[in-house]
Amino acid sequence: MPEIKKVYYYEKKPNYTEAQEREIKRQAPHNLASAKLLAMKWKKSVPSVVAKIKQMEIHYISDKTINPPTIRHTREDIVVQIEQATGLTFSKTFERRVALKDLKMLRDYIDKQKQLI
Repeated sequence: MPEIKKVYYYEKKPNYTEAQEREIKRQAPHNLASAKLLAMKWKKSVPSVVAKIKQMEIHYISDKTINPPTIRHTREDIVVQIEQATGLTFSKTFERRVALKDLKMLRDYIDKQKQLI
């Protein structure tokens, strides 16, 4: 007996109604906070709302745009900054033995003292 395959047909429903799309357009431009509010209002996930905003080609301001990643300085960079600010020369042993947080604290202290002068 031949095997019978079942075929299922379903109606594809849009994830967002036209009213929701109009509201997204009306509230443009968007950021993470507005996407969270819409997600809570419509009981959807935040990534889904952000994806819909981007799919509709509406301007979305990401956190990376507002807060660019900070520059991380190495021990060597910090020691060079301290040397330039003070005119002193430090050995490699000093650079390796002093804790990174202490080097940063010393650099910040020197910067504040220079501002006072």
